[in-house]
Amino acid sequence: MLTGIPRIIVGNCSPDGLVHTIEHLKTEDLPALGENKWEPNVYINFLVSFLNFVKQKVAEDTAAVYKFERRIMGNIYCSKVSEPDSAFLPSWYTQKLFNQDKCEEENRKDES
Repeated sequence: MLTGIPRIIVGNCSPDGLVHTIEHLKTEDLPALGENKWEPNVYINFLVSFLNFVKQKVAEDTAAVYKFERRIMGNIYCSKVSEPDSAFLPSWYTQKLFNQDKCEEENRKDES
């Protein structure tokens, strides 16, 4: 289990690199999602390494916008976007993200 990371947000891109859908995944569900594709410990270890890498990059320059890209053979590349659009996240994405957070917050209150 990833300590302190209850869920991740996954953006699914079209071939031209535009995010067309997003998913909220519980980290506890990741091993089941990788079943018959990866060994659960390999899946989690990869995710931990990748998120640590992301954290390191963001800490280097918190104002920067980074692009993480998976290329042929599964290699992941990171590049800093030199001149990002001022609003690089589409409004539908941020609305869904923040609405999801509100719903989860309300559910936790109801369970208490």
